[in-house]
Amino acid sequence: MKVGSWCKSLSARLLAPGWGREESIGRDSQFAKNSGKQYSSPVAETLECRLLLSGSVGIGGGHFVDTGDKVVQAVEMVDRTKPIITLLGNEGVLFEASHDHIYVDAGATCFDLIDGNISHVVEVSGDVVGIAAPGAYTIKYNCENSSGDAADEVFREVHVQDTTCPVVNINGFQSMKIEAGFPYEDAGASAEDSLDGDLTGELEITVAYTDDNGKQVPIEQPQDSSESIVIQNPKVGQYHIQYEAMDTAGNSSETMT
Repeated sequence: MKVGSWCKSLSARLLAPGWGREESIGRDSQFAKNSGKQYSSPVAETLECRLLLSGSVGIGGGHFVDTGDKVVQAVEMVDRTKPIITLLGNEGVLFEASHDHIYVDAGATCFDLIDGNISHVVEVSGDVVGIAAPGAYTIKYNCENSSGDAADEVFREVHVQDTTCPVVNINGFQSMKIEAGFPYEDAGASAEDSLDGDLTGELEITVAYTDDNGKQVPIEQPQDSSESIVIQNPKVGQYHIQYEAMDTAGNSSETMT
């Protein structure tokens, strides 16, 4: 808070922070010779002076006051130094997208030469980080001291990415023997993604028959993965049913057979 003080008598002495001495030019100064009076600098006994205690980092100009036995200068002390914001944590952070976590920002501190620690007045703005929504987010930090001096704005970049692949699980056994000539209906599979959830309906399914010469022959199946895979009149040999899933970020699961 700015404090203004007016000296009312010759006995009054105002010492600003950082100005713990009394300077006097005395009767030998050019000003004294011209006026015939002793000159006293701002931090001295004075009849009339104004001092803003919010800062001692600069001295503004003033005017001279004739007190009768001295000529003193009325000086305004002002704070023109910006506070400094310091980020807690890194300027850039990277997170894996998830529904199970929330983003908690590390915050920032703010220090001012005159006001001291003013971290409690740091203003945070910018994007709201959605930890379940991949993308880039910018968080802004601002701070202002009691004199109205604003700190340089500081930023934090938060990147949320989805690199986790879906997981496919085979229902039933992965390997079995069946009797040739009888229709075979597969037990199917399920797919789950950490972000997209259930991808069973998005499964890519391929069926192939391997003949005696080791050649794989694709077998056409329904496009709808929710329908059962049925091999009509299977022949002697090997059949391979493969399941694969891909999430919206383009991450592919391991192919399960």
